[in-house]
Amino acid sequence: MNHDPIQDLRDALLRRPLTAGEQARLAHWLREHPAEAESWREDESLARALRQLPAPPVPAPFTAQVMAEIRREESQRHRRESPRRAGFWTAWQRWISLAAAALVLLAAITVMEQRRSRADAEFARQVSPLRFIAEMPSGLLQDFDAIQRFGENPPPVDFELLAALQ
Repeated sequence: MNHDPIQDLRDALLRRPLTAGEQARLAHWLREHPAEAESWREDESLARALRQLPAPPVPAPFTAQVMAEIRREESQRHRRESPRRAGFWTAWQRWISLAAAALVLLAAITVMEQRRSRADAEFARQVSPLRFIAEMPSGLLQDFDAIQRFGENPPPVDFELLAALQ
């Protein structure tokens, strides 16, 4: 079943004037479908005329008839169910609902705890190779930056000093 993309705007137009956003959407749609412009103008004038009509009056006995039907259905329902049995079933329904809710909560907590436990184990596995850093003496890495810089740009060789030392 194909849905007319402009049908929502037609429905809204029957109840109220279109908002600015709806009018922009309509203008875009009419630019894409210029053949539908005349049909839209007819719908617009019909909707305007229908909105100007007064609301039809509700018949006077309508509310009374509806309320009488509700009372009749309620009395039939009460006759079918004895109060004792209805109370018993309602209590069981409450306990069953409470037990189901507790089961769902317990399952959710269990799943969350398992995920947390797996995440902790994965973190410990990833961090374990770095364990030796904590066991190193505190002054071992004191000159690490200076030592690292030596490997980047070696100092120029002093051949005179080297010759003198040999």
